[in-house]
This record gives sequence, C-alpha cells and structure tokens, in this order.
Amino acid sequence: MRIQTTYSSIWSVAYPLIIGSLANNLINVVDTAFVGRLGAVSMGASAIGGTFYLIFSLLCIGLASGAQIIIARRNGEKNLTTIGEIFNQNSYMMAVFGLFLYIVLQFFAPIILRPIIQSTDIYNQTIAFTSYRAWGIIFVALTAVYTSFYVGMSQTKVLSYSTAIMTITNIVLDYGLIFGNLSLPKMGISGAALASSIAELTAFLFMIGYTQIYVKTRELGIYKFRRWSNSIILKIAGLGYPTMFQYLISLGSWFMFFIIIEKLGPQPLAVGNILRSLLLLFMMPVWGLSSTANTFTSNLLGQRKSSLMTLLIKRIITIAVLMVALFSPFVFFYPEVLAKIYSDDLVLINEASKTIWIVYLTMITFIPGLILNNSLSGTGDTKSAFIIEVFATIIYLSYTYLVALVFKLPSTYIWAAEMVYWFIIGLLSYYRLQSNKWRHIRV
Repeated sequence: MRIQTTYSSIWSVAYPLIIGSLANNLINVVDTAFVGRLGAVSMGASAIGGTFYLIFSLLCIGLASGAQIIIARRNGEKNLTTIGEIFNQNSYMMAVFGLFLYIVLQFFAPIILRPIIQSTDIYNQTIAFTSYRAWGIIFVALTAVYTSFYVGMSQTKVLSYSTAIMTITNIVLDYGLIFGNLSLPKMGISGAALASSIAELTAFLFMIGYTQIYVKTRELGIYKFRRWSNSIILKIAGLGYPTMFQYLISLGSWFMFFIIIEKLGPQPLAVGNILRSLLLLFMMPVWGLSSTANTFTSNLLGQRKSSLMTLLIKRIITIAVLMVALFSPFVFFYPEVLAKIYSDDLVLINEASKTIWIVYLTMITFIPGLILNNSLSGTGDTKSAFIIEVFATIIYLSYTYLVALVFKLPSTYIWAAEMVYWFIIGLLSYYRLQSNKWRHIRV
C-alpha cells in the first residue's frame, strides 16, 4: 500500500491507531479509576506497580517496532513477499522475550522494588499487584507481533476493535474482582491486576481470530513457521532495540519520578497517580498519531518521497493539537470533574485540581517532541532517537530530584519537569532530522 500525506489519508490510518494506543494506557487509567476507591495507599501502590508494569509493556512494543519499520518499508516498495517471514520470525523473538519478562516480573520484582519503596504498606500492595499483573506480559509481547504487522501494513482498524474488547473486559472484571461483585471474589488491588491480565489475553485471542479470517495469510506466508533465522531476528532486533531501550529510559524515568514523589508520603503519591492518569488521557491521541508518523515516514522513504516528510510532520502535529485542545474546557474551567474520575476523596480531588493545568500544558512540548522523535525512528535512525532520550532523561531526573527533595518546591514546579523533558527531545530530534544523516541508513 502506497500512502499519501493528505489529511484524510493520515486520519484514515491514525484514528484506529489513536483508539489502539489506548490499549496499554487505558488499562492503567481504568485500574486507577477503580483502585482510587480503595484509599490513598492502594492508589499509590497502583501508581508504582502500574508504571513499573508499563515499562515492561513498552519494552515489548519497542522491540517489535523493528518489524513494523521493515514491514512499512517493504510495503512502500511493494515488496510483499518477505513480509510473512518477518512476521513469523518476530513471533519467535517476542515469544521468548515475553517469557523472559514474565520471569523478571514474577520473581525479581520484590528484589527490585523493596530497596526503593519507603512505605511497607505501599510496597506490600505493589507486590500483590505485580504478582498477578505479570501473567499479562506474555500476551502483550505476542499481541505486539500483530500490532507491528497491521501498523506496518497501514491496516489499523483492527486495533480499535481489539482495544474495545480489551477495555470492556477490563472494566467488567475490575468491577467484579476489586469489589467482589458479579459473584466474583473480592481481591482489592490484586483483582485489578488479574482483570487487566485477562483483558490482555482476550485482545491476543481476538488478534489471532481476526488474522485467520481477514488476512491472506497464505499469500503473505504468515504462519509458515520455519527455522529460527538469526539474520532476520538480528535485523528486526537491530532496529527495535534502540526504541526498546528508549522506552525503558523514558518510562524508567517516569517510574523514578514516582519513587521520588513516594518519599513525600502516601497523599502526594496518590495525587501524583491522579495526575499521571490524566496525563496519559491527554497523551492518548498523540501516541496514535506518533505511530502514524513512524509508519508514514518509513513508507515514504520506501517510495523515495522523502521530500514530503516535512509536510507530513506538520499535518500530523496539526491534527494532534486539534484533538488535545478538546480537553481544554475541562482543564481550565472544571478540573475537579476530571479528578473525580479517579477518586471520591475530596482532599485528593482538591489537591489534584490545583495542578491539572500544568500537566495539560505539557502537551505544548509533548506533541512536537513525540512526533518528531517517532518520525526520526521511522527513518531507521533509531539509535539517534535513543541517544536523545538518554540525554533528556538525565536532565529530567536531575530537575525532579532538585525541585522535589532539595528545594522542596510545590508540585506545580515538580510537574513542569515533563515540559522540559519533551522540549529537549523535540529540539534535538528536529536538528537530527534536519541534518539528513539518516539518509545513509539502509532498512
């Protein structure tokens, strides 16, 4: 499929991705909304446990993105004969990787988290959460194989269906397993984790069924599993591992952000979880559009139309700004309505409402930063995108530590770290794209 850079073409691919990008983020938002009714300690534990798990989820998406870039490039070149083998080898790689991450989450999370979580109550609930959540990572890894295929082929509607099924499953099971409704056991925060893992399993099973019915698997060579191919695996991993480590650095820094906030007490951590969930809510449309930028960039280079990249990026940023602007009336006039989604504690609602505006203003730098960085990855220059991430993270964590623990400034100043972080990423990604050094990279 040869794509175009018109607004309609961008939107036709982007809107299912926007819905599909809800997958990892929406589960965290839904869990927070339900767990918020259990109290500040549970809310704080879900902030740490949810962010810790999200790191592992994005490692899967990052590693599988190498296959997405290759598939998009072959799609642009109209070279479809190799796509099935890329899918199959990606399946091998992600199955092994998912099992490895499960072992780390299930058996090493207590060792990793005990030294860095100050509160014993928060630590115990965090481990209760991650022990059930660990099962879902295997299905996240396997689902990432299908996501990279469909996004690379610019056939993204299936992602919206998958997300809808997963979200509905998660909401119903959260309601049942957290509070003991629907004749299910009352499990508290563990129920939220189990509900999310089952929801991820349903999404994976749906992807298998949809592919069997609607994709010409024989023509593309999908499911014609042959021997493990080191050359193909290394090519996929070579493109994917910088993005994987980029996500590790990005979400790892966010995780450390909450560890720093945890030192201030359960209430600031609970407020931070509300603000984190709202930030994820604001970010959701942009994640989908950034994946579109990645795929379209690689496809355009496959068509030898690199001159259209600037126009593409400008139009994607325009769409993102318009979508995020829809939240502004609530942010500036009714912030308490947004905070009440996640808690019925009036103190938490009041404290969160005071800071929502600065979290929202992060979008000023987040939108161009993420889209420019994903466009850079789409060229195949994933290593430069990773280096930019590392540099921005060092600034981000240094700023957060100084503002929160050394100078002990109000939370408004702490959350401004997000704006600084994405400004640096956007600026450096822009200069790297302008340098044209990515033209020498072969995918």
